[in-house]
Amino acid sequence: MVANVPLTDALSVQAQNTAAVLPTTYAALSSSVAVAVPQPSLSVLLSSTVSDPTRQNAAAAGDLITYGYTVTNNGNVQMDSIAVADTKGDTVTCPHPTLAIGDSMTCTASPGYTVVQADVDAGVAVTNVATVTTVPAGGGSTVTFTSPAGGVQVAAAVPALRITVAASTAGPVRLGDTIGYDYTVDNLGNVKLDNLGVTDAKAATVTCPATVLPAGATMGCHSSSTSYTVGQADIDAGVPIRNDAIVDALSVAPGHMPASAESNAPVPVVAAAPALTLTSIPHVTPAGHAAAAQTGDQVYFTYQVHNGGNVTMHGVAITDTLTGPGTCPNVPLPVNTTMSCTGGPSYIVTQDDYDAAAPLSGTARVQARAPGVPVPGTYDTATAGVPVGSGNAAAALATAALRVLPAGHQAAVEAGDRFAVDFTVRNTGTLTMRNITVSDDRAGTATCPGTSLRPAASMTCTTPTYTVLQSDIDRGEPLTSVATLRGQAGTGAVQTYGTAGTWLAVTRGVPSLDVRVVGTVSPAAHRDAAGVGDGLTWTFQVVNNGNQTFTAIAATGTGTITCPQDRLTVRETMTCTSDRGHTVTQEEVDAGKALGAVVTVTGTAPDGPHRFGPVDGTVAVVAADPRLEIAMTTRVTAQADMVEAEEVDTGVTAGDLLRYTYKVYNRGNVTVGSLSVVHARAPKISCATGSSPPAPVPTAWPPTCTG
Repeated sequence: MVANVPLTDALSVQAQNTAAVLPTTYAALSSSVAVAVPQPSLSVLLSSTVSDPTRQNAAAAGDLITYGYTVTNNGNVQMDSIAVADTKGDTVTCPHPTLAIGDSMTCTASPGYTVVQADVDAGVAVTNVATVTTVPAGGGSTVTFTSPAGGVQVAAAVPALRITVAASTAGPVRLGDTIGYDYTVDNLGNVKLDNLGVTDAKAATVTCPATVLPAGATMGCHSSSTSYTVGQADIDAGVPIRNDAIVDALSVAPGHMPASAESNAPVPVVAAAPALTLTSIPHVTPAGHAAAAQTGDQVYFTYQVHNGGNVTMHGVAITDTLTGPGTCPNVPLPVNTTMSCTGGPSYIVTQDDYDAAAPLSGTARVQARAPGVPVPGTYDTATAGVPVGSGNAAAALATAALRVLPAGHQAAVEAGDRFAVDFTVRNTGTLTMRNITVSDDRAGTATCPGTSLRPAASMTCTTPTYTVLQSDIDRGEPLTSVATLRGQAGTGAVQTYGTAGTWLAVTRGVPSLDVRVVGTVSPAAHRDAAGVGDGLTWTFQVVNNGNQTFTAIAATGTGTITCPQDRLTVRETMTCTSDRGHTVTQEEVDAGKALGAVVTVTGTAPDGPHRFGPVDGTVAVVAADPRLEIAMTTRVTAQADMVEAEEVDTGVTAGDLLRYTYKVYNRGNVTVGSLSVVHARAPKISCATGSSPPAPVPTAWPPTCTG
């Protein structure tokens, strides 16, 4: 058969009918069939199998993909010398080299393909293509057939990061300490990451060795060792210092998917130790009374609050037992700083305070709130005292009135007359006088409206009524008595504070003049004890206590004495006056002797001239009250530069020389001399010689003493 020539065929029908001897051809038919053109053809189907069946459509790095190839002869000629190869370079083995028309066979590849990380990073399918070479049966050229590309999809990109932070110290840290950080970054995803960077809220700069991190790899990054300095706010917060480290990166696969992770390394801070120190500073108005406050003075306090703890304090408040709540600035008090506060309303020194003569003390309490503490606590107390003056215990007793019955016998009494004495009690000191009694040695204990007197107050006390006896008249002398004032000043003991005399002439059955010497001190408050500079005048009370009228009455004695008249009838009285006024001197007070006057009275009665006297009288001077006050000034000569300084603000050091100067003030009422000063740090002290008269603020004195 000639190739490509159609196959033809002829057909005829013959029969022998009755009419013919030979068969007759009745029909003829011819046909032809074309011969097929040779078409060599092979189909190749590639199958892929992943070693982990669960990842057949999402192969991961390390998975093995094995391939199978189904080769089918879908041509019209037998194919010989069949060989299969693929793009993965496998060795492909087929069961036989020839395939008859319509036959198939399966070839296998070895060893297969192992998925690498680059495949996953690329994010595209792993593909393979099979190529079959063959020769058609009967000869001819080698033909090649290629399979469709077969692919296995790799796992989708899942970028993931982890960051672990380690601080350079385990703590607890204190103010000013520094913290550095180390970071460990792990790529927990399935793709390589790039553009990697680490930031930290507590570190200005974080350094990493690279910006690319393969899947499954680890990288160490670092901050400066002094990245973060512990501040006061950290200590105040009282909780561990937490950094905020964030690592960011992008996947290298298509889409550049972001990945990030966050972590921190808490570092504990030192425990809060709140501590406040309170200093209370007393003040007195007027300032000159700071060493000895007096009634009516104002006492107030200022305060210094120092934060010696390790946390900022809030809501600083002060309360004082003497002046009440103080006022402090409404601002926080930082560590190691001092706040100035003012006290409450001034306390007015009362008379009772002055009487007690004890220092006025106030205990101040400082409260504040530490960070994180909801209520304030008390952190310190301070007690400050103000010395109270010792006060002056003094009282005066004076005869106020003699009340005689009958009233006409006021100048001279006789047997059977009755009289009582009114005494004026005056508190002339600066202390309250208590437990006051007035006792007259003739009439007995007087009745007073009260038993206490505030300074400058007075009251009148009255003795019981005394009935004049005949024996009083028979003695022929004035009825005299001494009343004694006793009391308790301040916290002192009960003692005598003064006396007052009474003098009442008695009638005599003979011509008689009775005389009394009266000294008057100005000011009147000093009448019982004259002081330096007081004025003193003398008067003389003359009474006709006899039974005859006197004429030509005259008085002589201290100074020139003038009487208002020269005639006195029975029971008549008059007061004569000396012209010799006197001012009490310091020398007289220093001597401590009473000041006196004398008088002699002459007159003529019907029976002739008479002389009475001399009669004397005295006025006491103030009792000696020696008091000294000393003030000291320290001068420092530093060893280093030998420069003197009045004030020692920064403290002294070994080798510095201290020099002392003393000023001594005479605050008493008598002159003092032979002054000496003793000081443990100055064994030799020299003072100016001389004596010191008393003076509130001496000018020529005090002497200056040096040690």
